[in-house]
Amino acid sequence: MAAPEPGLRIRDHMREARGHRAEIDALRLPGLEDRSFRGCIRHRREPLVGNITRSHRPLGRDTPPVISRPFELSPGVRWWPSTLWQTTTLELVRGTRRLLVDPGIAPWEVRDAAGDGVDAIVLTHADWDHVLGIGLLPDAQVVASRRTADRLALDGAREEIERKAAVFYIPLDGLERLRVDRVVDPPAEADLAGWRARFHSVPGHMDDATAIAFTEEGVLAVGDYLSACEAPFVHGSVNEYRATLRRLTQLIEGERPAHVVPGHGPPHDAERALAIAREDLAYLEAVIAFAEAGRSPDDAATVPLPPRVGAGNPAEHEATVRLACLESPRSG
Repeated sequence: MAAPEPGLRIRDHMREARGHRAEIDALRLPGLEDRSFRGCIRHRREPLVGNITRSHRPLGRDTPPVISRPFELSPGVRWWPSTLWQTTTLELVRGTRRLLVDPGIAPWEVRDAAGDGVDAIVLTHADWDHVLGIGLLPDAQVVASRRTADRLALDGAREEIERKAAVFYIPLDGLERLRVDRVVDPPAEADLAGWRARFHSVPGHMDDATAIAFTEEGVLAVGDYLSACEAPFVHGSVNEYRATLRRLTQLIEGERPAHVVPGHGPPHDAERALAIAREDLAYLEAVIAFAEAGRSPDDAATVPLPPRVGAGNPAEHEATVRLACLESPRSG
């Protein structure tokens, strides 16, 4: 086949860039006066608004936004995105007390968010990128569900973290202090260093996944759900993930939190979170229908992904389709 003319290639790239910019324009952060979250493809040069900066020089389509950490969502509530995967560390502060949700990823990022000390750490689940800060904060009480505690206590848990972190050149410190000090099993309410929190079981991404609502702050931390950057990553059960999306939808519709905070990517207001939930639910419904029709996982590419800046992960998508085929009644 003959190579396309240079002019055609340029026009194709321009169309792709316009399509990508439309995806990025859909990402909006609370408090940004309805300005687009354009930092996803730009270097730092000048302030845009708040703590988000931009410049004239475009980068690749998968480049994360340039953000001066942290981003204040409301008084006493801050979002600290990690450079890798925009992984969320959520910080709550009251006077001299500090609570962190899922502190990570790199040691300097954890220490930055920890400030002059942390009273409590809360985990949404035990994936390696959500627990690396535990060992750096030995004086904090680590709170998690029983399933998360059991995952961290497994033989080989530390070795798995070391193996996965090594791929990204992340230095590790304090893994010998990996722990859970207090178990709160959902559904439950608990006092966490002075914050009232409600724990909700949300399996699907992982079996131990937990959402935590801090109702006085109007914050719902959902872990690895409802990301504006990622399509659903299903490492537990496709059917349970679908049920969790319905449960989160009911929770958000009923409580209308000011900030829905995913484990990767920017926080949302309730309306944006509900829109993402609808898109993710439609995606999983299509995956399940594909499986129930007896289709082959080798044809996974025929199932469209939801619109996400970082949705282009064919391996994760194919794994989700294969899992749905295994869960389908037709597989028996």
